[in-house]
Parts: sequence; C-alpha cells; structure tokens
Amino acid sequence: MTRIFSISMGFVAMALTFAWAPDAGAWSSELSNFNNYYGTSGTRLNTCGVCHYNFNGGGSVNPYGNDYKKNGYSFAPIESLDSDGDGFVSSEEIALLFMPGLSCANLASASNAPPDIADYVDPGNPACATAPVDNDGDGYEAGVDCDDNDASVNPGAQEICDDGIDNDCDGSIDSADPDCRATPTPGDDDDDDDVGDDDDDDDDDTPPPTGCTADGRLDPTGHFGLLPFLVVPLLVRIRKAYRSPSSKA
Repeated sequence: MTRIFSISMGFVAMALTFAWAPDAGAWSSELSNFNNYYGTSGTRLNTCGVCHYNFNGGGSVNPYGNDYKKNGYSFAPIESLDSDGDGFVSSEEIALLFMPGLSCANLASASNAPPDIADYVDPGNPACATAPVDNDGDGYEAGVDCDDNDASVNPGAQEICDDGIDNDCDGSIDSADPDCRATPTPGDDDDDDDVGDDDDDDDDDTPPPTGCTADGRLDPTGHFGLLPFLVVPLLVRIRKAYRSPSSKA
C-alpha cells in the first residue's frame, strides 16, 4: 500500500508541474514576441520586467503589461500610449531602451530588478534624481495625471460611462469616449421602445408579439400554441365523417 501511495503522489506532483508549465511558457513566448518586434534581444529590455513588476516574471503586470493585455496582446496599438505616465509614449521609451511600464512614481513596486533600474525608467528624470510629484499615489505623475488629487482618475483607469468625468485621461468623457461608444446613452430613446440603445432610429428593441418567438416563429407557449389542439380534433372528426356508413352509401 505504501508503494502504491508513493507512486500515486508522484503522478499528482507530475500533473501539477505540467499544469503550471504552460503559463510560464506563455509569458516566455510574449517576451520573445516583444524582442522580435522591437529587436531588443540581448539588450536590457530583454526581461520580464517589461510587462511585470517582478523582473523574474509572473505576478502583477505593470501599466504597460496591462495595456498590452487590454489591446489583444498587440504592440502596435499601444506604441502611442504613455502607459507608465512619465510623459513619454511607449515607442519613445523602447527606442531609448527605457522601461515602458515603469516610472519614478511606481518604481518602488518593482522586484528582482537590476540595481541600476532607476537609470532607465524615465527619460525625463534620469536616475529618478528628482522626486516625482504624485499627490494621489496612483503611480502616475502630476504631469500626465489629469486629476492628481483623485487616485481613481489616471491614464490607466477604466472609463466610467455615466459619471461626467474623464476617468482615463484621454480627453473624452462618458459617451464621447471610444470605450463607451457601444454603451446606450441614458435617456436617448428616439424610437420609443423604452430603451436607450445604439440604434434609436429603428424600433428594433420592441418585443415580438405574444405567441411568437424573437425570430418571428410560433411560440408553443403563447396563444398560437393552442392552434394544434383545436385543428387536430377537427380533422379527426372530418375523417370519421367521410369513413362513416352513410358516406359510403
């Protein structure tokens, strides 16, 4: 029994090892994609710290890693973003071999980083010699944070579509923000269907008539569903009438 138990535990350990392996491989693949895209293999940017706070990989992603995930794991859409809020867009920082996800404001969150990491996180503040101004402590410096007294408002925040605030500091508020264009505008109900939807010139939200499904077919649970119960007995009576002796005479 002891031998069987030991063998079973060995299989369990192997299963757990393989279960974790794909995740590590996936992040290694993403780093390869980054190096191939920007030609940074062999440079100081050849590190998991490009996207993670932990330079060994895994754990929380930094603002650049978060933007990378939000944009479908594609580099092109985020080249013009200042993910780390230091006043330089990602493409500029990468060209200078600076970390696109770290700034002097959030550098303290990094772990297992090289000793000289402060030298290449903010091109405008080498070695972080000048203490960054970040009044609300959200990791974004005052120069790029459109409201440095509100930690819920910064370039990395999610736009809330009905609060009258530019939550993500992109210059657009609520329904004017691209993140909210698919969201109904409250009170906009030009088609009188009691719903403010994105196509209010057409009453496309009117529910189907009773007895029909959403695609217009008869619904057996509605009033039309009673039709077979009325027609079938009538057909049976007609058939019997034709087959009766009086009909044969």
